Amino acid sequence: MEISSIKALFWIGDVPITNTMVNTWLFMGIILIVFFVLTRNLSLVPQSKGQVLAEMIVGAIDGFAESAGGKKAKDKYAPYFLSLFSFFIVCNWSGFMFLGIFRAPTADIATMLPLSLATVYLMESNKIKTNGIGGYIKSFFEPFFLFLPMNIFGTIAPIISLALRMFGNLFAGIVISTLFYQLYVNNGFVVAYTCLIGLVLVFLVATGNIKKIQAALKSIDSKFARRLATTGLAILCVPILAATFIHGYFDLFSGFIQSLIFTMLAVCNIGDAMGGE
Repeated sequence: MEISSIKALFWIGDVPITNTMVNTWLFMGIILIVFFVLTRNLSLVPQSKGQVLAEMIVGAIDGFAESAGGKKAKDKYAPYFLSLFSFFIVCNWSGFMFLGIFRAPTADIATMLPLSLATVYLMESNKIKTNGIGGYIKSFFEPFFLFLPMNIFGTIAPIISLALRMFGNLFAGIVISTLFYQLYVNNGFVVAYTCLIGLVLVFLVATGNIKKIQAALKSIDSKFARRLATTGLAILCVPILAATFIHGYFDLFSGFIQSLIFTMLAVCNIGDAMGGE
């Protein structure tokens, strides 16, 4: 298993089709299917749980966009913000949902850079619409002409920061999880052992026998033997707990935070460019 796992799966003429591109199409398809199912047979008064959930999601995005970016940003760009957040969440959580089988497209700078460029384009184009060409050019010389280089850099910096923030966090998660799994790939016995223990634990929890194990441990007379048995069981669970922590933090927690930050910055900056009304 390689850490740098961006690779061409097949070619269309001279154009390589990478796993990032295929995974992007796959996750976009998942999003389209989910929203299609949620919005089928819409009615004025919600009759299905899917419509209720869809209205909750749209209402949350509308409220967030209006409070952070203003009414104009909400009315015009709420679908864009919802699309961004949905795409990021599905991509960032793919490592946890699919156990690392699919590489998150957001861990590829080739995905994040175009999305950053599109967001910054909306920011700058709305600044021009709000202030006019003359006002937009004049803003680069404020508060006076010596600030021209800094203002130009301030326009370019969001492209880099938006792209690298999420890319860096997701790629770091892939590096750490890959290094962790390499331990098992290089040791077939450990792989089989971990899978077996995982299946046993799932079976015990599902059948309610975990309480019997706790009772058996408590029934051991020797305090040393009881601690030894408890420690042995804990050691058996270490690989499962470690994998759960790695995916839980880097995929679920960090993935959600980075999705929220990117969307929030897009809402705030675009709303500010539109006048914040």
